[in-house]
Amino acid sequence: MSFYTEIALVADDLISEFGQTVTHKVQSGTTYDPDTGSSVVSYVDSSGHGCIVEFDKDVIDGTKVRVGDKLCLLSPIGVTEPKDGDLMVIGSDTWNVVTPVSVIAPAGIACLYEVQLRK
Repeated sequence: MSFYTEIALVADDLISEFGQTVTHKVQSGTTYDPDTGSSVVSYVDSSGHGCIVEFDKDVIDGTKVRVGDKLCLLSPIGVTEPKDGDLMVIGSDTWNVVTPVSVIAPAGIACLYEVQLRK
């Protein structure tokens, strides 16, 4: 096991202790429903650990970061890197992933994802 893999496990332990379980819904495809005339998005779920924090008021600009956006410090253990179109379910709330996602990955090994979430 590499040093950075151990760091990712430590981050997961801390986020598990001080954060909460989150469900990462990865967009897996769309199908057309002729009965409704609309497309239906399907997702593949995975569970992980995240810690939800507020953005500092100084970074809220109304465009890139809006009032109400949240920052999820997400452990990479058990989830894939969140992408545009993915959803995060935290408690009873469903959030859209805002890209780009910041990946803390020294030596190419993901230790933490910083994910901007928006309703």
